[in-house]
Amino acid sequence: MTNTWHIHLSGLVQGVGFRPFVVSLAAKHQIRGTVANGSDGVHVYFNATAQLAKTFYHELLSQAPAESIITHQQILPSSAAIFEDFSIVQHHAGLSHNSMLITPDRAPCPSCLAEINDPSNRRYRYAFTTCLHCGPRYSIMKALPFEREHTRMDSFDMCPDCLH
Repeated sequence: MTNTWHIHLSGLVQGVGFRPFVVSLAAKHQIRGTVANGSDGVHVYFNATAQLAKTFYHELLSQAPAESIITHQQILPSSAAIFEDFSIVQHHAGLSHNSMLITPDRAPCPSCLAEINDPSNRRYRYAFTTCLHCGPRYSIMKALPFEREHTRMDSFDMCPDCLH
């Protein structure tokens, strides 16, 4: 029997690629639902059988992005909902910041440096190249949760490729 589940994770779980990781893991298991950053961590709502929910939860914790630090996690049954696909959404619930760790700024990683130095790359000599593993986080944050509109990048439009 398929139920609706809620996974709540807190710690260093924003600005480290957690939401794209969850989307990828959900696709692997053909799970439908949503993932969102909240002011108190990451929230995942999804439809699954109890066994699939347990497997998904275990893999989510054991394969989390390398830069993440999960300090609290739980999975609970949730109010019934039906999802058509799996997507990243905006989340507005949760007012506590006590469980949030702020992601530190990191120097460009080797992959980003290679892009910056490759004349055939569209990011050649682009000073603001970053990825899920590197770049500014703490210094550009204005508020939690870590969403583009809560960073100093909010006034810059993304190009069509980045927006996609």
